Amino acid sequence: MKRPTLILTIFMFASLAMATQVMQFQGVLLSESSVDLQWTVDDEAGLQSFQLQRSPDGINFGPIADPIPADGSLSYSYIDTPMGFTGEETNRVYFYTLMLIDADGNSVVGGDPIEITFEISGVAITWGTLKAMFR
Repeated sequence: MKRPTLILTIFMFASLAMATQVMQFQGVLLSESSVDLQWTVDDEAGLQSFQLQRSPDGINFGPIADPIPADGSLSYSYIDTPMGFTGEETNRVYFYTLMLIDADGNSVVGGDPIEITFEISGVAITWGTLKAMFR
């Protein structure tokens, strides 16, 4: 008798996870070191929060902030400012994904990852560079 209950529970979770569709997930560069991550969902029934994750290789993702509560607005935005840029780089690629978290703490990926290329200025003036210019 427990078997039908288990199947029904699994079906209900699968239905909940698929009930919310991510309509749009994109990143808009604000500067060479920050991106505005924006997403829109069609329904938030059963959702507790969203978890943004970042990866340098598109495989190993980790959270970039605390979960963002689903407040019923359907449209969200978060500004990410990844660290670790060096003066040697001219660009850096990061991948972002969005996790949907239900009231029980279960999570599903909200779609394919997006790829953001940060264009880093090649001009970096340091005190040593300024002194060398005037010698």
